[in-house]
Amino acid sequence: MKNSEPRMQMIDGFNSGWIDFADRGGHARKSPIGIDQAIAALMQGSQA
Repeated sequence: MKNSEPRMQMIDGFNSGWIDFADRGGHARKSPIGIDQAIAALMQGSQA
């Protein structure tokens, strides 16, 4: 990453509590798919 400072600032904001989600992540999308399955699906889609 060429300019990592904004990402580090965002992570610091979440960790310090000044950035937060209104519902504390209640509407976050979650899935039982593992990282290997997700990457395989992405790779399969890029070959189409």
